[in-house]
Amino acid sequence: MKEQYRETEQPEKKEQERFRESDRSGETRENGAGEEMIGRSYGEYKSAPEMTEYGRKVAENTKQNLMNRYGEQMGEKNLNRLEAHDTRAKIEVLDYRDFHNKFPDASPYVIGRYHNDTVYAVNDSQDKVNHIVTHETTHLCSHKETSFQENEDGSRQSLYASGIFRVETTIDPEGNRHVSVSNRAMNEGLTEMYTLRELNSRGDWQAANSCNCYGPQRGFCAKLEGILDPGTLEDAYYGGKLDGLKGNMERLTGDPGTFDRISENLSALDNPDKADEARAALENDYMAMAEARFAELSAENETAGFSPTSGETGGEAADGGISIGGLGGESGGNAGGDFGSSGGEIGGDTGDAGDTGGSSDADDSGDTGGSDDDE
Repeated sequence: MKEQYRETEQPEKKEQERFRESDRSGETRENGAGEEMIGRSYGEYKSAPEMTEYGRKVAENTKQNLMNRYGEQMGEKNLNRLEAHDTRAKIEVLDYRDFHNKFPDASPYVIGRYHNDTVYAVNDSQDKVNHIVTHETTHLCSHKETSFQENEDGSRQSLYASGIFRVETTIDPEGNRHVSVSNRAMNEGLTEMYTLRELNSRGDWQAANSCNCYGPQRGFCAKLEGILDPGTLEDAYYGGKLDGLKGNMERLTGDPGTFDRISENLSALDNPDKADEARAALENDYMAMAEARFAELSAENETAGFSPTSGETGGEAADGGISIGGLGGESGGNAGGDFGSSGGEIGGDTGDAGDTGGSSDADDSGDTGGSDDDE
């Protein structure tokens, strides 16, 4: 599956062409501790081969950090997969035209892709390459699952899972193919949320702000984290426990369709004709869940003998990190974000995962049934 990363703020076309032809010279600096300081001045550039070597350091660093941080959620199978993954050998930074010659299906705004178990990035400033490679490596570290089943009636079913993204393919006895692609926008929001946290944890603040991607989706996911039971999003994204995420939302709203509705509305945020309606629906679901969660925590505190509004011990639990407010980005994060849909046929290149950057056109990275890279 193609995991694509898109930017919302882009220079004019003429400026883009000038930018692509510009010299990408520069040098790598190290911090006082001798560890690679990944965040750099926006104007620093290197050749694609030099930046590939830099990207390898970024990817390996990111992978190890995420394994250490979320290893419990990943589980033994995915940890073993990541340990065996030759990450340094599977990073390639390409100049813009070379990248798009390699991936002609990609939108002009796509600047990175995780495909065939390899991370590709468009050559740019060190900050931006750092951001792209970190995002795509986060996709790499998310839950991965493939399955295939043949039924007695001659039909066949297959599943590809990456994070909470799902592509389910059914081939009926007559050979007709039916493909269902779900949760891509929410998956990208989570990926960018964890990407920014990883960049900020390394002190790479310039890199964190070098791209403006998936802002609405990321902002909603960050707010969800303050409402849902602790660890729910991490378990779903890194551990594949999607049923737990769906169940948590259903418990708070009493509606078994809540997760699917939120997932669809997060995708609709990038459609100008549907964005306002989708945002209003997301606000309603968010408020319903926040109020229900607050009521749960208040009841728990009362049972324990604490006042939910007092400043005494137990009062913090009533707050629970819940922020009942409008949709938006995380504090210190980027405010924008763009997303384009992409489908894919299961049974193609497993482990594929992504593009970085791009417009909000619905066909940015392939029609359903086409490439099976995650975005």
